[in-house]
Amino acid sequence: MKNGMIWRVGDGVGLNIWSDPWIVRDFTRRPITPRAHNILVEVAELVHPYTGQWDEHLVQDLFWKEDADLILAIPVHQGRDDTIAWHFDKHKIFNVKSAYKVAHEALMRSRLPSGQQGGSNTGPSGLWKVVWKLKCPNKIKHFLW
Repeated sequence: MKNGMIWRVGDGVGLNIWSDPWIVRDFTRRPITPRAHNILVEVAELVHPYTGQWDEHLVQDLFWKEDADLILAIPVHQGRDDTIAWHFDKHKIFNVKSAYKVAHEALMRSRLPSGQQGGSNTGPSGLWKVVWKLKCPNKIKHFLW
């Protein structure tokens, strides 16, 4: 489930810029910009104290363009707590179908040699081939699946 969670930014207090998943993108949901010697820790530190919106100059100075564009597109809600949501559903609500898809894609990525891209169309692994070829009732195969 951790692989599919994302933080929805409220005021950003307590939300770690570098380790919490909060940027809307398909893979890591964390900044791809290297942290280097950056002393900023919380998302709230990226918000302008007077306007309550993103400090655009600070965000553009700290992050690569890819990250900065995604961050500036996220709405800030001052006075609200950050909330956790399910990233892989259009309604942002957890469901088993999308969780299965996330788990399957993570499994396929972990089995690929480094440097290769993977996804749900990678094909069945050897284990599943063995399960489907078992000489047993189909209901047992479906249970194992």
